[in-house]
Amino acid sequence: MSSVQAGRTFTETTKDQMSASAARRVMREHGASEFLDRHGRLWGFRSEWERRFAERLDRDGLSWRYQPDCLLLSTGRRYIPDFWVEEWASYVEVKGRRDPRAAAKAIQAITDGHPVLVLIREAVTTFAFTTQGRS
Repeated sequence: MSSVQAGRTFTETTKDQMSASAARRVMREHGASEFLDRHGRLWGFRSEWERRFAERLDRDGLSWRYQPDCLLLSTGRRYIPDFWVEEWASYVEVKGRRDPRAAAKAIQAITDGHPVLVLIREAVTTFAFTTQGRS
Protein backbone atom coordinates (compact mmCIF):
# COMPACT_ATOMS: atom_id res chain seq x y z
CA MET A 1 0.00 0.00 0.00
CA SER A 2 1.48 3.37 -0.91
CA SER A 3 1.28 6.55 1.10
CA VAL A 4 0.42 9.92 -0.36
CA GLN A 5 1.79 13.07 1.22
CA ALA A 6 1.68 16.34 -0.67
CA GLY A 7 1.33 14.40 -3.93
CA ARG A 8 4.36 12.16 -3.35
CA THR A 9 4.51 8.38 -3.08
CA PHE A 10 6.92 6.80 -0.61
CA THR A 11 8.46 3.34 -0.49
CA GLU A 12 7.83 1.06 2.50
CA THR A 13 11.42 1.65 3.67
CA THR A 14 11.00 5.43 3.53
CA LYS A 15 7.67 5.20 5.37
CA ASP A 16 9.29 3.06 8.09
CA GLN A 17 12.10 5.60 8.45
CA MET A 18 9.61 8.47 8.57
CA SER A 19 7.49 6.64 11.16
CA ALA A 20 10.54 5.93 13.31
CA SER A 21 11.66 9.55 13.04
CA ALA A 22 8.18 10.84 13.88
CA ALA A 23 7.92 8.44 16.83
CA ARG A 24 11.24 9.64 18.25
CA ARG A 25 10.17 13.28 17.83
CA VAL A 26 6.83 12.65 19.57
CA MET A 27 8.55 10.85 22.45
CA ARG A 28 11.00 13.73 22.89
CA GLU A 29 8.34 16.44 22.69
CA HIS A 30 5.49 14.83 24.58
CA GLY A 31 7.03 12.16 26.79
CA ALA A 32 4.82 9.61 25.06
CA SER A 33 4.50 5.91 25.81
CA GLU A 34 6.95 3.41 24.33
CA PHE A 35 6.32 -0.19 23.32
CA LEU A 36 8.72 -2.88 22.07
CA ASP A 37 6.70 -5.14 19.76
CA ARG A 38 7.11 -8.88 19.15
CA HIS A 39 9.43 -8.13 16.19
CA GLY A 40 11.79 -6.06 18.34
CA ARG A 41 10.68 -2.68 16.96
CA LEU A 42 10.43 0.20 19.42
CA TRP A 43 7.35 2.37 18.92
CA GLY A 44 6.53 5.71 20.49
CA PHE A 45 2.88 6.62 20.91
CA ARG A 46 1.19 9.92 21.63
CA SER A 47 -1.00 8.40 24.31
CA GLU A 48 -1.16 5.53 26.75
CA TRP A 49 -4.42 4.48 25.07
CA GLU A 50 -2.66 4.07 21.69
CA ARG A 51 0.11 2.05 23.36
CA ARG A 52 -2.39 -0.26 25.05
CA PHE A 53 -4.19 -0.78 21.74
CA ALA A 54 -0.88 -1.63 20.00
CA GLU A 55 0.02 -4.06 22.79
CA ARG A 56 -3.29 -5.87 22.31
CA LEU A 57 -2.89 -6.04 18.53
CA ASP A 58 0.60 -7.43 19.02
CA ARG A 59 -0.44 -9.93 21.71
CA ASP A 60 -3.18 -11.26 19.39
CA GLY A 61 -0.64 -11.71 16.58
CA LEU A 62 -2.24 -9.15 14.25
CA SER A 63 -0.11 -7.32 11.69
CA TRP A 64 -0.26 -3.58 12.34
CA ARG A 65 1.54 -0.36 11.59
CA TYR A 66 1.39 2.92 13.52
CA GLN A 67 0.52 6.06 11.56
CA PRO A 68 1.55 4.46 8.26
CA ASP A 69 -0.18 6.72 5.76
CA CYS A 70 -1.18 10.30 5.13
CA LEU A 71 -4.55 10.44 3.38
CA LEU A 72 -5.63 13.45 1.33
CA LEU A 73 -9.30 14.08 2.10
CA SER A 74 -11.88 15.55 -0.29
CA THR A 75 -11.86 18.72 1.87
CA GLY A 76 -8.19 19.23 0.95
CA ARG A 77 -7.08 18.43 4.49
CA ARG A 78 -4.61 15.68 5.34
CA TYR A 79 -5.38 12.90 7.79
CA ILE A 80 -2.98 10.44 9.40
CA PRO A 81 -4.88 7.48 10.90
CA ASP A 82 -3.42 5.98 14.07
CA PHE A 83 -3.12 2.36 12.88
CA TRP A 84 -3.39 0.10 9.86
CA VAL A 85 -4.44 -3.46 10.75
CA GLU A 86 -3.67 -5.81 7.86
CA GLU A 87 -6.07 -8.62 8.83
CA TRP A 88 -8.94 -6.15 9.04
CA ALA A 89 -7.89 -4.28 5.87
CA SER A 90 -8.73 -1.14 7.79
CA TYR A 91 -7.31 1.90 9.49
CA VAL A 92 -8.12 2.37 13.16
CA GLU A 93 -8.43 5.74 14.85
CA VAL A 94 -8.09 5.58 18.64
CA LYS A 95 -9.68 8.48 20.53
CA GLY A 96 -9.36 9.08 24.24
CA ARG A 97 -12.66 10.89 24.58
CA ARG A 98 -15.92 11.41 22.77
CA ASP A 99 -15.32 14.72 21.02
CA PRO A 100 -16.89 15.27 17.58
CA ARG A 101 -14.18 17.78 16.67
CA ALA A 102 -11.41 15.30 17.46
CA ALA A 103 -12.94 12.64 15.19
CA ALA A 104 -13.86 15.01 12.33
CA LYS A 105 -11.01 13.95 10.03
CA ALA A 106 -11.71 10.25 10.64
CA ILE A 107 -15.39 10.80 9.85
CA GLN A 108 -14.45 12.65 6.65
CA ALA A 109 -12.11 9.79 5.67
CA ILE A 110 -15.00 7.32 6.13
CA THR A 111 -17.25 9.60 4.06
CA ASP A 112 -14.55 9.64 1.36
CA GLY A 113 -14.61 5.83 1.25
CA HIS A 114 -11.52 4.98 3.30
CA PRO A 115 -11.85 1.95 5.62
CA VAL A 116 -11.57 3.51 9.08
CA LEU A 117 -12.76 2.16 12.43
CA VAL A 118 -13.04 4.70 15.24
CA LEU A 119 -12.54 3.50 18.83
CA ILE A 120 -13.48 5.89 21.62
CA ARG A 121 -12.00 5.06 25.00
CA GLU A 122 -15.20 5.98 26.89
CA ALA A 123 -17.14 3.43 24.85
CA VAL A 124 -14.64 0.55 25.04
CA THR A 125 -13.85 -1.25 28.27
CA THR A 126 -11.82 -4.13 26.80
CA PHE A 127 -10.40 -5.00 23.42
CA ALA A 128 -11.87 -8.10 21.80
CA PHE A 129 -10.48 -8.88 18.35
CA THR A 130 -11.13 -11.48 15.75
CA THR A 131 -8.86 -12.51 12.92
CA GLN A 132 -11.72 -13.87 10.82
CA GLY A 133 -12.00 -12.27 7.39
CA ARG A 134 -14.79 -9.93 6.46
CA SER A 135 -17.62 -11.11 4.25
